[in-house]
Amino acid sequence: MNDKLSRTLIANAIFSSLCAIDLIIFHQWIGELIGLQASGYLQLLGAGLVIFAAFVFWVSRAVEKTHWVKSVIYMDRSWVIGSALVLLIFLDYLSNWGVTIVILIALIVGIFAEMQNYYCKKLERELGEVQTSGL
Repeated sequence: MNDKLSRTLIANAIFSSLCAIDLIIFHQWIGELIGLQASGYLQLLGAGLVIFAAFVFWVSRAVEKTHWVKSVIYMDRSWVIGSALVLLIFLDYLSNWGVTIVILIALIVGIFAEMQNYYCKKLERELGEVQTSGL
């Protein structure tokens, strides 16, 4: 189970890294595509995603520390909630592409969060069994 959790976290880190690189390099084009006038914010978001991706990769190497895995899960879920808020508040300002991109990325991040949650709970049960079986 550790392997599946670790692989899911690595996939999350890779996806976040790719999004970060796109936001940093293509911020102007993405801003125009989604209807955002101040594309500099996208670069800032990309820089934050680089830090997040590095953290997620680090966590993937030590999944037995489930409190770190849970922090990634909470951050992913926060992204999904934040995406919903962006759609509610800025719907009139986003292009159709912008709405579609926000929804698709939130969906992918939500899938990562729930897969990580599933494997983390399984790992916690396994670790609990190992700890109690030694008594």
